[in-house]
Amino acid sequence: MCHSADERPLVRQVGGAAADHGDLMLTSADGTRFAAYFARAADPSGSGMVVLPDSNGISAFYTALARRLAEAGIDAVTIDYYGRTAGPGLRPTGFNGDDHMSRTTPVTVDEDVAAGAAYLGSRDGGAVKRTFCVGFCFGGAIA
Repeated sequence: MCHSADERPLVRQVGGAAADHGDLMLTSADGTRFAAYFARAADPSGSGMVVLPDSNGISAFYTALARRLAEAGIDAVTIDYYGRTAGPGLRPTGFNGDDHMSRTTPVTVDEDVAAGAAYLGSRDGGAVKRTFCVGFCFGGAIA
């Protein structure tokens, strides 16, 4: 699925709320710190979602999606793939991840996804019992 920079997820209102949300730093098994965005459900279902963005990494589309998942009772975390190549911070608007995407490896991306899943399983992440992944473009291939 492709989208423009100003689009947001088209999801009907579900009546729930996100109890908390914001920027986060996670650490992979190899010690790499990378940016993430979390959203906690006010009325959690016990399920969690690791959101795997397109090749440009975390953007307003994916942070909004995480909040919408939380509104539906699903604790969520969106991860960034480029802590090793572009540093641990969030990417500026218009960031082109193509060069960085080509420098990822399946092993390191899997470690980053695992760190996101581990966060969701932790007390801070909601202590979810079931974890799922959803991905878009580059993230879709990973999911």
